[in-house]
Amino acid sequence: MNNVFKIATIAILSTLSASVLQTANAATFTFNLNNAPDGTVLDPYLIDGAGQTIGSTTYSTNNNNVGQIWSSIGISITAVNSSNNPARVGLFQSNCLPNPPVGTPIPNTGNFTTTNFGSNTGTSNNGFTVPCNTTASLGDPDLATGKGNYGSVSYDTPSQGVLLIIEENAGNGIPDDLGNGGKIRINFDRSILSSVKIGEITLVDDVRGSILVTYTDGTSNFNPTFNLTEENELSTYNPTDGQVDYLEVDFSGRSGAIGSVFFTEFNTVAVEVSEPSKILLSLFSLGLILFSKKHLQSEDYDS
Repeated sequence: MNNVFKIATIAILSTLSASVLQTANAATFTFNLNNAPDGTVLDPYLIDGAGQTIGSTTYSTNNNNVGQIWSSIGISITAVNSSNNPARVGLFQSNCLPNPPVGTPIPNTGNFTTTNFGSNTGTSNNGFTVPCNTTASLGDPDLATGKGNYGSVSYDTPSQGVLLIIEENAGNGIPDDLGNGGKIRINFDRSILSSVKIGEITLVDDVRGSILVTYTDGTSNFNPTFNLTEENELSTYNPTDGQVDYLEVDFSGRSGAIGSVFFTEFNTVAVEVSEPSKILLSLFSLGLILFSKKHLQSEDYDS
């Protein structure tokens, strides 16, 4: 071991003994629903069917645990229907082909669409091939994003990928948002998160209702109402700055989806080294310092 390496090692260990193992990761964060925390690409068709296994857990609308996919990073999601009864959280792939032509593959089934939409058959200028819907009642062309058309509807919005919905027919393998609305609530686990501030909320479809952002000081100073009239419409909202306790979107009597949530702060709690660990690390560092000093002096003498 040369002298430079010894000195560098001493400095590093001495610093560690007086610091923490993990610090808060102060940063912006876009919760866009396309991936699980471990990076797994989420498949809404699979999640509404047999389920998608991430780690050791299978998530599905049947298992009613889709809202727990992001619990490891401090986010959990629940839903109720328009009667305030518990409902199933689901996901929808909005990069999709509305009113697809006969013979379009249905993901994860080996089957193909058989409904002939005739003159209402849709197109995706983006080249999306995943069907938004398989029949007039299964799935939802209204949630398509990007650029395309179906029937008399044309839309041109930034593609959103996976959306957050209240699932209408859990387990049938065709994601679809609940037609008469309900509430989606996003909760934040403060044992994991030290700071949560929301900069922007994106909604998709001709949604009607309100957004409630409740802050940790007990106030709810962001509560706008919305009443959008265009199919496949995309709208954004910018909450008041503050530490957020939870976010709730109320789709009053009408279907709709959350496209993404942008956080201006999304910081994890710093994890400090326990006192016994600090003592052991300090003693180890001190021993290494004394050992190294002795050998540095010995090498100097020998040279």
